[in-house]
Amino acid sequence: GALPAIDGSALTDLPAGGKVLQVVNSRFNTNTTTTSTSYVTTNHSVTITPTEVDSKIYLSLTSGIPAQSTNRYILVTFYKAATQLSTLYETKYGVNADNLAHPYSMDGEDTHGVLTAITYTVYMRSHDGSNIQYSSTSGAVSLTATEVGA
Repeated sequence: GALPAIDGSALTDLPAGGKVLQVVNSRFNTNTTTTSTSYVTTNHSVTITPTEVDSKIYLSLTSGIPAQSTNRYILVTFYKAATQLSTLYETKYGVNADNLAHPYSMDGEDTHGVLTAITYTVYMRSHDGSNIQYSSTSGAVSLTATEVGA
């Protein structure tokens, strides 16, 4: 037979957590390179002002990195202010041929505990001192901060 219509009015006392509260995105297409083997800023950042003190901020980075030469590796990670969030959010990509774009993504999470603006920045480093490129004017890197209720 036919299923009864459901309108959700009987759903009560459900936990409020998990609701997306806001999403902020930053696209970056500035030619950015380094030879540093220590982390340096890419100047690619996103700023979000949490609406709940106990929410979480989820970070997502997606890109297609233009490769400059064979066997060069870039490492990227998230920083909040001058502090690396965690090495768990570090990603690496390598190339095996000249002039190819290599897509990658990285995700992170922050339990912030504040109601003031927070800036998250992507930092990069070379694995061996060779010249590596985070982004270029030919394609954009996307960094998204999503606040999710507790």
